Amino acid sequence: MWYKDYVKLRPLQKATFSIQPSEELKKLKRTRVDCRATSMLMAAIPSGAKEELISTKSLSPMKIVSKLMTPYQPGGTQEKTVILRQLEDPGEQPNPGAAAGKLRRWIRWRRRAEDISPKPA
Repeated sequence: MWYKDYVKLRPLQKATFSIQPSEELKKLKRTRVDCRATSMLMAAIPSGAKEELISTKSLSPMKIVSKLMTPYQPGGTQEKTVILRQLEDPGEQPNPGAAAGKLRRWIRWRRRAEDISPKPA
């Protein structure tokens, strides 16, 4: 839900947006799970992002995921550009085996385009 709200914000509002856990999540006592998830996430992310997370003290799994989703923006303009490029120009293939593989990838790209396209109300 927070990501849908974030995507709708204007650029200046996005700069000051801060994620807050729901009341339901605040009530849960899962300290050990949070610590383990945090250490696994920190081990999996690039060092530049890791340094930023440490400097901003965003060291909960929810804040780590939110900090990573905001620059990479699943369904953002960069991803949409890549998807459109792949759908419009799949390229020629030298043999039937490669063509079949390319067709399977094209179908996956089309499904992803359907996933991120806005749904009619």
